[in-house]
Amino acid sequence: MKGEKYDNYFNSYKKIMGAFLEISTSIPCILHCEYCPQEVLKKKYKSKIKNLSLNNFKIAINKLPENSVITWSAFNEPFQNPETIDMIFYAYEKGHKIQLNTTLVGLNIEKYNLIKDLPFSLFGIHLPDSEGKTVIPITIQYKTLLKYIVENPPLNVNYNHHAAEVHDEIKNIINSSHKLIIHNRSGLIKGGRVDYHPNVIKCGQQFLFTNNDGGCVLLPNGDCVTCCQSFNIQERLGNLFTQSWGEIKSNIKLFELCKFCRYAVDKDESAISQLGG
Repeated sequence: MKGEKYDNYFNSYKKIMGAFLEISTSIPCILHCEYCPQEVLKKKYKSKIKNLSLNNFKIAINKLPENSVITWSAFNEPFQNPETIDMIFYAYEKGHKIQLNTTLVGLNIEKYNLIKDLPFSLFGIHLPDSEGKTVIPITIQYKTLLKYIVENPPLNVNYNHHAAEVHDEIKNIINSSHKLIIHNRSGLIKGGRVDYHPNVIKCGQQFLFTNNDGGCVLLPNGDCVTCCQSFNIQERLGNLFTQSWGEIKSNIKLFELCKFCRYAVDKDESAISQLGG
């Protein structure tokens, strides 16, 4: 889905959506993928609350506008938190749209069967790659689960990988996978694509800034940060456990970080985008 069709899809989607909230169920992530600045996150996240509880999740979700989009992704593998499946069901039963990005670590066939028939608008599966940039233990259990999902897919499943090709050990399971570009997370890691937009005028991430009710990332302690690039937690918007969504939304704006983001839209041709080493 590219170009005009892609824009039309999201424009029509935004007309019926409320807010967009990405969920970090735990900090730090149990994985150590090369393109993810977890060390930055661990240094900057000072809270003793490392896991989002189901009760606190409900407090946050109950403050969102109707028809919001809840996506489990952001800064960690969602299923490292044992309450994630209950969170998914709660958001769905509240009438919100649900999305997921996962490496499948922490999931098994029994747990998958609980959620596979839910109406996900996206079920993204990050796969291990041939260069080892995505650190997923390729165990017998993992391969069995992946094969089962391929044979019993959820709605709107998307297989993707970083760098080169999918790992040799799963090529006989996966027919096709979308290759993702590794970028430097707005300058927080070395290597990957480098972006610089000195005259950034808006965020090009389709959901985050462009819908009327706004969007952000929810951390386990209730703090909200601008987006999935905010691993340094400098772009704090407030706390959704203690504040209203309106208060959080009122603080959404472009930050210095945005100049170095892959999604930034620059008003002229001074923007730089190149592949780093």
